[in-house]
Amino acid sequence: EDGIRDSSVTGVQTCALPILVFSMTCYTGALRAGGVTYGLFAQSIREMWIEFAFVFLLVFFGVSRIAPRIALKLLHPRELPQILFTLVVQGLTVSMVVPAVTLFASLLHGGVNPGFFPRWIQLAGQCFPAALILQVFYIGPLVRWLFRLLFRRNEKAAARN
Repeated sequence: EDGIRDSSVTGVQTCALPILVFSMTCYTGALRAGGVTYGLFAQSIREMWIEFAFVFLLVFFGVSRIAPRIALKLLHPRELPQILFTLVVQGLTVSMVVPAVTLFASLLHGGVNPGFFPRWIQLAGQCFPAALILQVFYIGPLVRWLFRLLFRRNEKAAARN
C-alpha cells in the first residue's frame, strides 16, 4: 500500500510541476523546427498550458490510479526495493500518458485529415523515449528529492513546535 501511495503521489507531483510538459513541448517544438533556439523556450512556455491541463487531468483522475494497480499485478512490492516499484509505475505512467497526449496534441494542432494517423503514430514514437528518459532519470528523481527536502523541513519545524 505504501508503494501505491508513494508512486501515485510522485506521479501527481511530477505532473503538478509542469516540468515534464514544458520539456516535452520544447522537444516537439525542436523536432518541428529542426533544432533548439532561445525563442523556442519562450514559445514553449506560452503553448504548453492546454496540454498541461490535459496531462494533469489525465494523470490525476486516471493514470495515477491505474498504473500502480497494474504494477501490483506484475510485481510484489514487499519483495522489491521501493525504487524499483516506483520506476515501474513511472514507466507505466509514461506508456499511458504519451499516446493520449500525442493524440490530443495531434488533434489540437493538426486536426483530423488524411495524414492524421501516421502523424500521431510518428509523434508518439518520437516522444515516448524522450518522456521515459526525462521521467525516470531526471524529473522523477528531482521531484522526489524536492518533496523529501520540503517534507523534512516541515517535519523539523513541527518537531520544534
